[in-house]
Amino acid sequence: MDKNKIYLYELLYSALIQIREDAYEKKNKKVFWISNLLHNLPAQLMQDDVDYEKILEKIIKKAEHDKMGEWLNNEIEFIDKSCIKGYES
Repeated sequence: MDKNKIYLYELLYSALIQIREDAYEKKNKKVFWISNLLHNLPAQLMQDDVDYEKILEKIIKKAEHDKMGEWLNNEIEFIDKSCIKGYES
């Protein structure tokens, strides 16, 4: 695997962990739960046989379990409306 790719994924993972820790200390529940929900995503995306649909399903289930379902649904809706068209081929 490309060394720079590893650096980028690990930096993102580390940043999300640090954000989660800081949010916990400052009692910022929303930021804590968002970073908690997503901090393992970089490691999942780094795999050679990435199943994006399965990863998204796991995130949706975890979000619902952690009472972050509404936040995630709003984010997905926003992405659908404003971003996804730029990536469709």
